[in-house]
Amino acid sequence: MLRRGATGELVAWLARDPGALTLDGLARLLARGAKDPALTLLGTLELDRRAHALRGGADAREQDARALAAMLPRELDGAPEVQRLLASLYERLWPWLPAPRSLPAWRRASLPPAIATEWLRVQLLCDPSWLFEHVEDVPREWLLQALAGLELRRSPDPEAVVDAFARHPELALRRAALQHTRAGLAAAVLARRAPARCC
Repeated sequence: MLRRGATGELVAWLARDPGALTLDGLARLLARGAKDPALTLLGTLELDRRAHALRGGADAREQDARALAAMLPRELDGAPEVQRLLASLYERLWPWLPAPRSLPAWRRASLPPAIATEWLRVQLLCDPSWLFEHVEDVPREWLLQALAGLELRRSPDPEAVVDAFARHPELALRRAALQHTRAGLAAAVLARRAPARCC
């Protein structure tokens, strides 16, 4: 653990010059955060800032995105604000996660219901095939709330999401498939094709 006041100094330093921390330095900061909740939050906030600020040529962006994705923790034992940030980061960096891509075991992390719902939404957007083995393991209220706030354009593969929803026996998912197919076609998110028969 850092000496008293050191975390505040790090915050001030990053505020003055966010680019001064190298990717290796950020990785070390996140690793040290395992023993210091304040460092965990600081490192996760910086990871989030960099994920939103990816720029440069396609090759440079992909290299940086892969480096950031590799830093994402597999354990969800931080404060609620960290857990919420990590859900957003896993969604944003999903395409660059090391193979085989998967989310942390969020259902076993004793998350507050509102945050668990956010993780469920990320699961639906990024890994819709998960539905066929695990959707019965989550409270139906969480599923309905996750579907209510789901934005299909945020998925790396919107058509796979709609297809999984349409093929699932859960009526709420099949209705969501029809709703998002119509909305996706209207917004040109999905390729124009006949919507699957959902209901």
